[in-house]
Amino acid sequence: PLVARGVPADLITVIRRCLIDDRAGRFATYRQLAAALEPLGSTIAVPAPVGRRIVAAVLDAIVLFVIMAVVLAFEFGARLTRDVATGFLVAIVGPGLLYWSLCEGLRGRALGKLALGVRVVDAKDQAPGLARALARNVVFLLPVIITLRLAGTFWAALHGSPWLWPTMFGTCCALFGLLFTTARRRNDWSGLHEVTSGTRVVRLQPVRRAMG
Repeated sequence: PLVARGVPADLITVIRRCLIDDRAGRFATYRQLAAALEPLGSTIAVPAPVGRRIVAAVLDAIVLFVIMAVVLAFEFGARLTRDVATGFLVAIVGPGLLYWSLCEGLRGRALGKLALGVRVVDAKDQAPGLARALARNVVFLLPVIITLRLAGTFWAALHGSPWLWPTMFGTCCALFGLLFTTARRRNDWSGLHEVTSGTRVVRLQPVRRAMG
């Protein structure tokens, strides 16, 4: 009867699984059921506008700045390190990798993307999983890692110079610019971190069906 009424085959599969007499064969949680139904919803993934992606990144940067301040205070308060560059490297890269990889890998979005209605997906428009999310964010944070390693190498020469922080900021921005040299309209403005990890940033848009 379901087929006769024109119900999509994938939806029939989900419904039949819900009706299985053996409890072990049904969805164990509502979250599993929601994940199975999500691809069947009346929305379609379209490339996220660049403006939304930038604002989402700024919001996440604010969250990470707060986390970084707490980690730095602990590091230097407990005298775990006296190397400023290393301290910043641990305080930024560690929390950044955990925050973005866990949130984007499992749910497709961290707080910034959640607020702006965009998400990270894989080729099947699903949350990319931890491995892809980790690969994505390791590459994304390379500009920060390289900048801080350079600062550590030349710290003795630059320490106390008024050009230290402007130089670090400019270097980091230039490296982030290189990260997006792969961005083209035809690849949904994907940066190198997305090309290498097989991910992209999208927003879900309602499907407008023609009224016949």
